[in-house]
Amino acid sequence: MERLHLLNILIHLGHQKASYYRLARRIIKRLFTANAVAAFIAFSTLLEWVDQEFSYWQGAKKWQPHIRLAMVWAHTHHLFSILTAVGVPLDWISETFRRIAKRLPPEMFNRDLAQWFDVAHPRQLNFPAFTLMGLAYSVGERGTQVFDQVLEENFTFVAFREVGDVILPVAPLFRDISRASNTLASFLGGNYAENLVHLFGKDRARAFDSEVYQALASQALDALAENPNDLSAWPILQVTVADLPPYDSLANNLSQLLVQTQFVNLIDQDKKAGLAVIKFAAMQLIHLANEDLKQHLNVQFMHMVEQLPQQDWGNPSTQIADLDSIYLSLV
Repeated sequence: MERLHLLNILIHLGHQKASYYRLARRIIKRLFTANAVAAFIAFSTLLEWVDQEFSYWQGAKKWQPHIRLAMVWAHTHHLFSILTAVGVPLDWISETFRRIAKRLPPEMFNRDLAQWFDVAHPRQLNFPAFTLMGLAYSVGERGTQVFDQVLEENFTFVAFREVGDVILPVAPLFRDISRASNTLASFLGGNYAENLVHLFGKDRARAFDSEVYQALASQALDALAENPNDLSAWPILQVTVADLPPYDSLANNLSQLLVQTQFVNLIDQDKKAGLAVIKFAAMQLIHLANEDLKQHLNVQFMHMVEQLPQQDWGNPSTQIADLDSIYLSLV
């Protein structure tokens, strides 16, 4: 985090002294090393633990969502700085705080939705978005002063993947985060395309545009309206919309689709994919507030539970966690 702010200062002062640009270039290159990935994993794991600990503190429950989020990030940064300053290995931080963060947080039963669906909530954090959006914030329109071919190749590797003959954004960026709230006015929020244009240029950044995601979601809805059992179309909705509020223009069609879908049939086709679809539907129920959908999902969920003894569900702990998540969204 501190490197991103330092970059912002160096870039804005670079016109006064060329060495600032050279230092900025070296810092940017370090953002794409294996050590940077390890540091991100350690920081994000610590962030989740701090957020969980705050959820047990009664005093924090009185705070406004943006205050709570700001305090979680500030406290995490302070702890992370102390631990790394005294030489604690990054893998130790990751392993230790992942292991001790096993208690069930109260927000599983009583969520503050304004915080839960904010871009700064720890569960929203991922390496591509954090690094690229943070870098775009730091360099702004002056990136051309420090970018070189090696850096641009690093940007591309983190942001895109080749799928067949098509180059698409990586899964964490294939999600329209502009649908999430951004109470801290963080660089993590907003339309990816408007920010990442500083790294990729207007044409390539278009791949991250909210309008593109909405068009893909609309096409998937049209395909599923004809055949709700098409397991190849559901992942597009699960990725682009995920658990965030649906597009206003698509909300009614999405409600109708979910009410008409027999999720048990999807699970019969592919247990893992079917579970993912009903989990998506349960998360969308929060936004759609459709009583018919709630009743339908409850009936489908009970059918799933009744089938448990007769089916091979693979890893029991994983499937139980999925079922718990679905149930908590329905109650």
